[in-house]
Amino acid sequence: MTNYDERKKIIQELQKIRKSVVITYFTMTDRPNVLILQVADDAIRPLHTLLEKIGHTEKIDLFIYTRGGAMMTGYTIVKLLREYADSYNVIVPFRCHSAGTQIALGSNGIVMGKLSQLSPVDPSTSNLFNPVLNPQGNPQDPRNRKPMSVEDVQAYLNLSKDRVGLVSEDDQLDVFKELTKYYEPLALGNVNRVYKETKSMAREVLSLHMDPKNDEDKINHIIKSLTEEYTHDFIVTRDVAERIGLKVIRPSKEEEDLIMKLYASYEDELKMNTPFDAESLLPVSSSVQPAPQPMPQIQGMPQFQAMPQMPHANPQKFKVKLGVIESMNDSYVWISDGSVIPTGQAMPLVNFKVGKWAKSDEVKGEQFV
Repeated sequence: MTNYDERKKIIQELQKIRKSVVITYFTMTDRPNVLILQVADDAIRPLHTLLEKIGHTEKIDLFIYTRGGAMMTGYTIVKLLREYADSYNVIVPFRCHSAGTQIALGSNGIVMGKLSQLSPVDPSTSNLFNPVLNPQGNPQDPRNRKPMSVEDVQAYLNLSKDRVGLVSEDDQLDVFKELTKYYEPLALGNVNRVYKETKSMAREVLSLHMDPKNDEDKINHIIKSLTEEYTHDFIVTRDVAERIGLKVIRPSKEEEDLIMKLYASYEDELKMNTPFDAESLLPVSSSVQPAPQPMPQIQGMPQFQAMPQMPHANPQKFKVKLGVIESMNDSYVWISDGSVIPTGQAMPLVNFKVGKWAKSDEVKGEQFV
C-alpha cells in the first residue's frame, strides 16, 4: 500500500467530519540542500484536472502547506476554487505564508490549529530592472535578480520622514535620489505598481465573501495589518488572525488529529526532515580526493605539491519529490531530476533540473532520494 493509499483514508475521514471535498496542495521548501518549490503557475493545471473530476460541489476544503510564491498564482487559485464550489475553506496544518495567505484570504473560513501560521502578504519583486545577483548567471532570468521587498522600500521612505524628520520636498527628493544609487528608477516604479496591486488583489479576494460596503472598515483593517504593520517574517498565529478580523475556524480535537496525521504523511513522503546528502550518492572511492603527494625537492626552486588527477567519473543521477497535489480521485507529485558529480574535493557538484508535476501512477516504483 502506497503513502497515497494511506492518505486517502485520512482524507476520507476528514471529508466525513468536515462535510466537504478535500483537496491538498503541499509545496516543500524546508528540506536542507534541495530546490525550493513555491506556489507557481505550474500547479494550476493539476488543480484544474482534480476539480474537473470532482465537478461543482457545495464546499471544498483546501489543505495547504507553503512558504509562499507567486501572488498572482494565489489569486488565480482563489478564482479557480470559486468556480467549482459555493464556498471553500482553507485548512492550515502548519505554514501557509505569503501567497498561501492570499489564498486563505479568499476563503470563507481558515481552519487553524495550534501549529498553524499565516504571514503578511507584502511581496518581494524580482524583474529585469533589479540588480544582478550572479554576474556569471543569466541576466535575463528574473531569479538572478536581487529581490526588493515592497514594504522595505516604503519603510525606508517613511523612516526619513517619521524618525529623521526629512519632510521638505527637497529632503524627500534627496532621500529618493539616494535610493536610486542602489536600484534603477524603473525597478522602484515596479515596486510601487506591485504595492498597489497587492492591496487591490487582497481587497478583491476578501470581497468575494465579505460585503465591500458594510464590511469596508473590517476589510481595510485586514489589508493594512497584512501589508503594512508587520515585517514579511512575522508569524500570524490563530489568535493574531482572529484579532485582525480573519474568519478563523478552530478545529475539534478529532479534526486537528486528522489534520496533523495528514501533514505527517506529506512530511514523510517528501523527506522534509532528512537533509539531502549528495556525498552519500557517490561511490566511496570518488567522494574525497586523495591527499597531495610531495614532489622531489630541487635545489633553489620552490617546492610544490602535485595534485592527483581525478579519474573520469560518471554523474550519479537521482530524483527528488518536492510537492504533492491530490484528492480522493487522483494524485500528482512535483519531481526534479538531478545529478551529483565528484570533484575530488569534500563537496561534490550537484545539479538540479527544473522539475514538473507528474501523476503519481506514472512514477510508481521509481526511487527517490
